[in-house]
Amino acid sequence: MNKLKAITGGLVVCAVLAVGYIYACGSGDSCGMDMSSGGHEGHDHGAKTDAAKAKTPENLIKQADKLLKEVDKTKDVKPLMTHCQDMMSKSLAMMAECNRALKEEKPDMAKLAGMVETSNNLMKKSSELSDKCLSLMPKPEKVEETDQAKTLYVCPMGCIEPQAEPGRCPKCGMNLEKKK
Repeated sequence: MNKLKAITGGLVVCAVLAVGYIYACGSGDSCGMDMSSGGHEGHDHGAKTDAAKAKTPENLIKQADKLLKEVDKTKDVKPLMTHCQDMMSKSLAMMAECNRALKEEKPDMAKLAGMVETSNNLMKKSSELSDKCLSLMPKPEKVEETDQAKTLYVCPMGCIEPQAEPGRCPKCGMNLEKKK
């Protein structure tokens, strides 16, 4: 049990903070109910159960694999980014659930170990998606230095460091010479 607590310790803190942030921002509950106007008790999600089933860890990983195959053809990274976010949210929620379960008197350690492993698999797949996004995004172009920026002016006597502008050496008074 101590080993599992050690494994989940840091991740659980991150998960709890992230899940708390998601709910505080109003996007944590996919049903869209305004939590500030009352409770969630008795609220019927109805047709939302299909959407919840679609967001099981197994389905999220299958969908990620499908998106990874499609993106090579489409080159559209937006679906990858969105799905990556969904996977990370699910993983963080699972870690928060593990944290709550660890506080029980006799937690089911086998179940918790499975949840931690599933959460880890989601994070790995999410990392794969984000790596693919990065590989498809345009790289910043290197700006070529202009001839003027490459040109330096030096004192013939070597009194001062090379200068970017022409002029006179402040120490000996000689004209600075071009040096490329």
